[in-house]
Amino acid sequence: MILITRRLAIYLALPLAALLGNGSAFAQDACRQAAGQQDFQIRISYGNQIDFWLRIAGALQAKGVNPANFPQAMPDGSVQIINIPFLIQMLATQRDTALGAIFQGFQQCEAGYAPYQQIVNTGVFFLTGGMSQLLPPAAAHVDVSQILGGTPFGGETALVPQARSQVLNGLGIGGDVRKVIENPRCIFGC
Repeated sequence: MILITRRLAIYLALPLAALLGNGSAFAQDACRQAAGQQDFQIRISYGNQIDFWLRIAGALQAKGVNPANFPQAMPDGSVQIINIPFLIQMLATQRDTALGAIFQGFQQCEAGYAPYQQIVNTGVFFLTGGMSQLLPPAAAHVDVSQILGGTPFGGETALVPQARSQVLNGLGIGGDVRKVIENPRCIFGC
């Protein structure tokens, strides 16, 4: 009985040791996952925008209006001319640039030259149109290591936990109630 248990333990431990001992396999998988997610988000976001403007251009052409000289009323009462085909081309160029940057980040990550966080930062930069560089760091930062570690909001410094903390502070909620709100697993004590 002891011999069978020992063999079973060794049999089960070998694949586990291989997985745990191969940190580069985990890193490459994390690189692939981060790059795949950002690639998907870029394609969806830019694809939706390009599709929107293509539909507008098609509708304008169907009504006999040149989409390259589309007058757009602005909130201040002025009128600006929008060149929709040029706008579509710029969006396609930005999309291609973003996909290239994500692929380059993936290659650097897989080679061990850059962390997978860089891939996510690149994706966030392009998805926010560069606004992530102007916003406070917590507003646009996505900490991939926290997400992969099971914290979907990205850790304590991310926007959601900070906003939750400010609301709880403003309401004067503390103690055990606060612990349960911040971590529902603490309902039976942490």
